[in-house]
Amino acid sequence: MEQRRMSRRRLSAYRPHNWRYPIQVLPVHNERLSLEQLPVVILAAIFDLLKVGDLLNVCVASKYFYLPAVMRLYQRIVITNNYLRTYADKYLSRWLYNIGTSVPPGNVVKLADVVTRNDKLALLMHTLIVTEKCDIMLLREILTLASIIDLYYVGDGPLPQRLLHNVISLTTLIQEPFIAPLLTELHICKAGDDPHSDKYRRLALSMIDNDTFQNLRTLAFENTDDRNLNTLNQLNDDNERPLAGWILFFEVFAQRQTLLQVTNLILEGFVSSSGAQIAHLISQTVNMDNLNSLALLCTELSHAHALHYDNDTTLLENITKHTKYLRELSISPTDDCLTCQVNAIINTLKVNLHGQLRNLLVVFESPNASTSANVKLAILHNQSKLELLRYRDKTTQGGLKSEIYSLLSLRTSELEHGTFYNYRIRKGFFPNSFTYMGDIPF
Repeated sequence: MEQRRMSRRRLSAYRPHNWRYPIQVLPVHNERLSLEQLPVVILAAIFDLLKVGDLLNVCVASKYFYLPAVMRLYQRIVITNNYLRTYADKYLSRWLYNIGTSVPPGNVVKLADVVTRNDKLALLMHTLIVTEKCDIMLLREILTLASIIDLYYVGDGPLPQRLLHNVISLTTLIQEPFIAPLLTELHICKAGDDPHSDKYRRLALSMIDNDTFQNLRTLAFENTDDRNLNTLNQLNDDNERPLAGWILFFEVFAQRQTLLQVTNLILEGFVSSSGAQIAHLISQTVNMDNLNSLALLCTELSHAHALHYDNDTTLLENITKHTKYLRELSISPTDDCLTCQVNAIINTLKVNLHGQLRNLLVVFESPNASTSANVKLAILHNQSKLELLRYRDKTTQGGLKSEIYSLLSLRTSELEHGTFYNYRIRKGFFPNSFTYMGDIPF
């Protein structure tokens, strides 16, 4: 007791001689702002949390909230059919943010009429997503009047070629050559085996001749078909399936000795046993020193109809030899040889990209639990700078989840891979530097 008293006295000696205990609490004047007094930018951020129906009610309820609510309604327009609209509304209702206003094809006439009569509303439209066949003339009218900078077009009919001068980000099926001088992000989608692979060659020639590639920083070639071993195992001969059409795209750039200055590269498709040759081709056509993000979702036949041998190399292992400044890697390889698949991942993380990566997404299939553990150890021991990690071994998921995946194998592209709203549309709404920041889309 005496020791505590002495301690308390010693502490009091360090207090100022004029120090007093506070006996009054000074009043604090809190200034309260009403919603009407908030800036439009703040209101727009708040209205990002509201759904379309709520935004419509806000437009009617108050003149102060009309402008930011209308901005949010017209900022992103999705033209899709009624079935997909219902599916999208149900799925996207789980998200905190409102990511767009869906419009059925039958109402495109009304949308075009609104854009024609009100140029201020037309200027509010920045993103247009077309997933369904609609009147191409009405679409041209909308593109002419609206200030569209982000266009996602996978509808039927040719893309309006002369109306892309303001487009910065374009996602579309392989099209005839187009001119988009401000283009910085290009996503080319393919559904099934594309019989028009020569379009990739014509597209590359057009981009070189019109200097469309000069500002390009994101280049993606993506599929909408299945990306699993079930599809691969159905092939009796690797010649039955054509190689990815984007190989012709890069061949043109190699022939013209032209370098792409992209920082984000996404490659998806069937490369057979040509991984080493394709990696060499890409290293000749892409400035690998600028490459910051790489996504590889390729199907390979490392050694078709032959036993594994340790000298096999895959596209992943060959292309990452040239990426000394790579920071973000997304890989989901599908190989007929699981040993080649796993060895490529481990060698890439240990040797080619040792200590480089900030973000890593890896999806693979391993023959046993010990192999899966080797991949985990390769990540933990060789990638100490990781800030974001997404990891999944599809063959070691036990119990009900594994059974669900096998039952849904026929709908893999819709549910597991998320080729529609779960990934592609969401990516159109939320573009970012890292390819797969959200839920694993494989």
